[in-house]
Amino acid sequence: MGRRALICLALLAFLAGCGGGGESTQATANGPVFRRGPTEACLRARGFKLSHTVKRVGFIAFTSVGGGVRATKGTGSDVILAFGHDGADAQQTLAAIRNNRKLQRSAIFRYRRRVSNVVLFWAYRPPKKTATIVDRCLLPKQGAKA
Repeated sequence: MGRRALICLALLAFLAGCGGGGESTQATANGPVFRRGPTEACLRARGFKLSHTVKRVGFIAFTSVGGGVRATKGTGSDVILAFGHDGADAQQTLAAIRNNRKLQRSAIFRYRRRVSNVVLFWAYRPPKKTATIVDRCLLPKQGAKA
């Protein structure tokens, strides 16, 4: 085998060992992996208006590895969801807020909760009914039922 062929085989073996992307929907030690797309579809079907801009979502959620979305419905139903690829990503998102005094004082981060790979941010304590709807809309893959 020629030198080029050996280099190509070594490179292919290395790339194969790197693994895939973040599209796994398998459960992790922290629970199922929820996906932004199916969750958004569920929230939209329940009358929430969605926004993805950095100005509406905020820098922390906008830059989260799985993406971020702000869902609003009427008054008092305003939540930002920051998606990670796994529970460790969600823990890092919360740590970023805990370690920044300016972010800790921000109203939108007043009530925060992690559910597996998702961090939910509420400026005000959500009504139980609204929180339940949002929780039920956290879906692991397309076609899942809420």
